[in-house]
Amino acid sequence: MCELNAILIDGEDKTTLMEDVVRLTVDGNEITITGIFGDTMTLPGRILHVDMTKNEALIESIN
Repeated sequence: MCELNAILIDGEDKTTLMEDVVRLTVDGNEITITGIFGDTMTLPGRILHVDMTKNEALIESIN
């Protein structure tokens, strides 16, 4: 399958927010991440990059 890892970029720090992500929803400055089992997480940020070959979505933190 083609699930992603959602990775938060905060300055020089990288933190994996969620594995097995199937949906990213953007609403203004908020991103809702949905996992394969329906678990969700909403945070302020913006999508920097999605790379399906690496199975990752890079999200920049907005403080």
